[in-house]
This record gives sequence, C-alpha cells and structure tokens, in this order.
Amino acid sequence: MSAHPTPPPLNPAGAKAANARREKAWVVAIANAALPGFGTVLAGRKVGYFQLGLSVLGVICFTAFLTYAVPHLGELLQQLSNPTDDPDAALDFLAHWLPWMAVAFAGIILCVTAWLWALGTSVKEVRGGSKAERR
Repeated sequence: MSAHPTPPPLNPAGAKAANARREKAWVVAIANAALPGFGTVLAGRKVGYFQLGLSVLGVICFTAFLTYAVPHLGELLQQLSNPTDDPDAALDFLAHWLPWMAVAFAGIILCVTAWLWALGTSVKEVRGGSKAERR
C-alpha cells in the first residue's frame, strides 16, 4: 500500500457547469461594456433595469444636446472666435448655451455612472457571482 491515497476522480459535470458559469459571466461583462445594464439584466439581476435606465437617460440627454448644438455650431464658433467687449452680449450667449451645456453634462454623468455601476456588477459576476451562488 502506498502512503498517499489516490485522488478522487474528476467531476466532468461540475467542470462543465463551472465553465458555463464563467462563459455566462464574460457574456454579462461584454454586454455591460456595450450597453450598461443590459448584461446585468441578462444575469438575472433586477438592478440591471436601473443601470439600463440611467444609461438610456444619459444617451437621451446627450443626444438632445447634440440635436441642438450641431445646427448652431457655426454660431458658437463665430462667437468664440470674435469675442465682444459687450458684457450683455456675453451674458446673453452664456444664458443661451448654459442650459444645453447642463443637459450635456448631466447626460455624460448619467452614462459614466451607469457604466461604472455595470462594471462593478460585471467584475462581481466574473469573480464568481453572488455569495448565494458560491455556496
């Protein structure tokens, strides 16, 4: 008899299940990178709907800004290249563009927040899911 016991046989079914979980986690991560929240929804987490909502709202805000800014780009460039000494004209210009800049900034913040939140969820999935799944 040998001093070392023989190891138990490998469990191919368990290895296949672990491989499938790992593949699903990477699908979640890739989907979250493309559209924050979508991968989280695919993972079956309800919080993904909030992530997805933030992401879509951010895109809508930034698109609204671009819808306004692109047709008025010539006006903006002309004002920036030929500044006037008239403070009222500068204040009018600022009052005209400030709400649109706020919408653009809000859209960027919403998208970045959703993306970072989805990134955290993706990392959690790739590392092994929730604590309940690891038990």
